[in-house]
Amino acid sequence: MKRALIILVCLASLAHAAETIEVANLADLAKAAAANDQEIRMRPGIYRMADYLTEDVLKEIDRCVDRTLDRPPVPMMTFRGSRNQFDFRGVTIEIDTTLYAKVPQGGYTRCLIIAGNDNRFSGLTLRNTGPNRGSNGNILSVQGDDNVLEDVHVHVHGSFPWGYGDLLGKGGPNLVRLEKQSGIQVIGSRTLLKRCKVFSRAFGHCFYIQGGEGSRLEDCYAEGSVRKTSDMLADTSGPAFDQGFRSVYTNRDGRFVITPAYTKSLSEDGF
Repeated sequence: MKRALIILVCLASLAHAAETIEVANLADLAKAAAANDQEIRMRPGIYRMADYLTEDVLKEIDRCVDRTLDRPPVPMMTFRGSRNQFDFRGVTIEIDTTLYAKVPQGGYTRCLIIAGNDNRFSGLTLRNTGPNRGSNGNILSVQGDDNVLEDVHVHVHGSFPWGYGDLLGKGGPNLVRLEKQSGIQVIGSRTLLKRCKVFSRAFGHCFYIQGGEGSRLEDCYAEGSVRKTSDMLADTSGPAFDQGFRSVYTNRDGRFVITPAYTKSLSEDGF
C-alpha cells in the first residue's frame, strides 16, 4: 500500500509538471512570467503593448526602477520567473515607438527584460510600429543566466536620425541629438540564441553582448539597410541638410563632410 501511494504521488507530480498555462493577453503573460517552473503557452495572435501599459502598470514600473543607478534599465515588461518554458509560436507583440515617452525617463529603455534564469523562449515575434523615433535602448534584453531563445524574430523600426548611419555621430561627439534603437542585448551568462533574427531599420545594434560569459549564437541572422552618400547629399530637408552635410568624420581631404560615391550602413552593427 505504501509503495502504491508513492507511485500515485509521483504520477500526480508528473501530471502537474506537464500542465500548460495558456494566456491570451499581455497582462496575464506578465503575471505568469513572474512565477517559476511553468509551461506557458500564449494564444497565437497580435498583441499591442499599448493595451498593456495602463496607468497602474506604468506606476508599478516606476516604483520598481532602481534609482540608485545613474542610467537604470527601464522595462515595459519583465520576465522575473525562472525555469519556465514559453511557447510563443504564432505570437507577435507590437511596440509602438510613441510608448518610449510614456515609461519612466532617465534610464535605458529595455522593452522586454528577461531577468530570471534557466528559461526557454520559442517562436516570439517583436515588431515596432509608429513614428521614426528611438529610445536609446533596445527591444529585448537577456539579463538572467542560462536562458535559451529559439526562433525569436525582432523587427526594429524607429531611430533619430535615420538614413545616415553614424555620419552624424553615434555617442560623442554628435552633430544632432541621438535616439538610437537596438535589437537583442545579452548581459547574462551562458545565454543561447538559436535561429534568432533581427531585422533592423534603425540606427543601433542588432545583436550585442555586454556582459556575462559563455554565451553563444547559433544560426542567427542580422539584417540592416544601406544608402548611398550621393543620395544623402541630394536631401532637401532633414538633419544632414540642416547641418550643411557635415559629418563627425574627416574625409581624405581632412574635411568633416559627407563624401559622395560611398555606400553607408544605416545600422550601427550586426553582431
